[in-house]
Amino acid sequence: MSPGGTRIDHDIILELVPRGAKVLDLGCGDGSLLEKLVRTKEVRGSGIEISDEGVRSCIEKGLAVLQGDIDEGLRDYPDRSFDYIILNQTLQAVKKPDVVLGEMLRVGEKAVVGFPNFAYWKMRMYLLARGRMPKTEFLPYDWYNTPNIHFCSIEDFDAYCERFGLRVERRIYLSNERGGRVLRGVQPNLFAEALNACCLFRALRVDSFVTYRGAVAQLGERLNGIQEAVGSIPISSTRKNKGLGRRIQALFLPATDCGPVCTVCARGKRRSHAARNVKSTWMAS
Repeated sequence: MSPGGTRIDHDIILELVPRGAKVLDLGCGDGSLLEKLVRTKEVRGSGIEISDEGVRSCIEKGLAVLQGDIDEGLRDYPDRSFDYIILNQTLQAVKKPDVVLGEMLRVGEKAVVGFPNFAYWKMRMYLLARGRMPKTEFLPYDWYNTPNIHFCSIEDFDAYCERFGLRVERRIYLSNERGGRVLRGVQPNLFAEALNACCLFRALRVDSFVTYRGAVAQLGERLNGIQEAVGSIPISSTRKNKGLGRRIQALFLPATDCGPVCTVCARGKRRSHAARNVKSTWMAS
C-alpha cells in the first residue's frame, strides 16, 4: 500500500493511462482498478473476469464487465479496438501466458503488464531459510490454494520480450516496503518485489508475436501441400530429368533412411534423404 492507503501498482497504472482512453482490463477481479480509472481518468473502460464473485462486484460498482476465460483468447474483439489493454497481477495465474500476451497486442495499441517478481530477495531468503513456498503481499497464498501457476522473474520476462520481439517502452519496479515505493536503484531482479505491469510494450516485427502461431500453422499446411505435390511428380525416363525430379523430392519429402543402395544418391551405403545431403547428389551428377 502507498502512504495514502491505496495500492502502489494501481497508482502507477493511473499515471500511465491517459485521460479518456479506451481501456480493457483483463482479469479485472473485483473491479477496483477499473473503477479508479473510470472515476479519475474518465476512461471508456470494460473488463473481463472469470469468477462469479468478481463479476458481481464489478456489476455492483456499475462497471461494464464480461465473464470469460482470457486463456481462450479475445476472439470477440477486433484488432486495435482498445487504446490500452491491462493485465495487472494476473499473468502468473493464466494457463496460456503466450496466448494472452499475443491477444493483448492484437487487440490493443499498447499493453500494460504487471506481475510479482519471483526472484525478489525476500522470496529467495524465505525459501532458503524455511524451505517452504514463499509468501509476500503480492503473493499471499499458500501452495495448496494459490491461483498462480506460472511464476517468473523480471529477467525471465525481459528474455521473453527479447525472444519474441517485444519492445518495452517503460519499466517501473515496485516494492511494498515503506508503504510502497518505486525503485530506482540497481539489480531490480533482486530488489524489486514486482515489475508492475507498468511496462508499456508493443510488437517490433509487424505483429510477429501476435501472428507467429498462425503463421507457423499456415506454413505447415503449405509444406504438406508441397510434399503431396512433389511426391506426385512423374519421374521422367530421361536420365537428366529423372535426377532433377528426385532431387526436388529430396528437398521437400520427409527424411527416411536409404536402403542398401539409395535411389536418390545412388550410393551403396545408408544415409538420409534430408536436404543437407542433396548437395552431394548435385556434385555427383
